[in-house]
Amino acid sequence: MRYACPYYRKSTGKQELSLEVQQDAVHSFVSAKKWHVLKEFTEVESGKKHTNRPQLLEALAFCRKQNAVLVIAKLDRLARNVAFISSLMESKVQFVATDYPDASKTMLHMLAVFAEFERDQISIRTKEGLQATKRRGTVLGKHGKVLAEQNKRDADKFAKALQPTFEELRDMRITSVRKIADELNRRKVPTFHNRGKWHGRSVWNMMRRLLD
Repeated sequence: MRYACPYYRKSTGKQELSLEVQQDAVHSFVSAKKWHVLKEFTEVESGKKHTNRPQLLEALAFCRKQNAVLVIAKLDRLARNVAFISSLMESKVQFVATDYPDASKTMLHMLAVFAEFERDQISIRTKEGLQATKRRGTVLGKHGKVLAEQNKRDADKFAKALQPTFEELRDMRITSVRKIADELNRRKVPTFHNRGKWHGRSVWNMMRRLLD
């Protein structure tokens, strides 16, 4: 029998939905594999640096001792840093992400590269947007931050409302972001801003909100 140690990460101040979604994904995966869960670890940190993850370090030590598999719900739950994912692969602890269960170490490394690239691009676009706003003479302050936070809350609520649809499509074995986008467009499901059609990127963004 294989042994599993689920690892979850929940950012401070986030809603419980994130943790529940991770737990559902991991429990479904472990149950399908008929693995036995030895112990679960939950990190409540920002998670931007692996030094802020004492629960992960404890989980890795436990897995090494028990010869168990570290199971996470989503690859970028574990790391959006190439150096960190590389060091993790060198830790001699077997781990699997439920969204890429059959991925090789090379593929996992490439996925980490893409995740880190996406993170950096978001940071760049945010800075460029702020600079453009300043050039237009707009005053950035508390009001702007309030609007940004409200927009994020609205997007999170929209993603949560779509969760049953995503689960239905998953049960229909429609799992790739491109096929999900095609099905949402076929059903004429509106996008968050109700402009244009669904694309792989917009589907990815909505699904990621359910895990963040």
